[in-house]
Amino acid sequence: MRKAVADIVEVCSNARAQAILRGVTVELHIYPQERRLSVGVLPATSAADTYAADIPPPAEPPKLRSGLSAEIPDRLMIEMVDVNLFEYKDLEEARVHFYPNGTCDEMTIVLRSEKGEYRKISLEATSRSRWACQSRIRASTWAVVARLFRERRESSAMISSVGARQ
Repeated sequence: MRKAVADIVEVCSNARAQAILRGVTVELHIYPQERRLSVGVLPATSAADTYAADIPPPAEPPKLRSGLSAEIPDRLMIEMVDVNLFEYKDLEEARVHFYPNGTCDEMTIVLRSEKGEYRKISLEATSRSRWACQSRIRASTWAVVARLFRERRESSAMISSVGARQ
């Protein structure tokens, strides 16, 4: 568990560093079904980003242990993959953007071990992509957290649907 959390934090750290140092938007690709993460640079979209196009795309996915990719072991369950308050756990891919000014999309990943231990890794946009790794979340606490996330999503959906009808 500790190694998986450290690998995810390292990949996030490297994605943020690349965005700042290169002055381009960098994407963290999360593949929940394949249990892996990797870093990639977005193609140039404006005149200010044209030099980003000079950075060749990788011929193959980054190698493990390069700091640009990570795998989540089979013995760990992915309980949550949220990006900007949208759940991606059951989808093919999630993308987290790291911007040149040091900010990023909000992201939360929750892992559960075979022993019932939980770990949460989160990125907060407002804190300039500093991640918080909560070392232990009890199962009962996790149930409350999961319910609160569901309620928040449901209330957002209801507000959106009411606004659409008016």
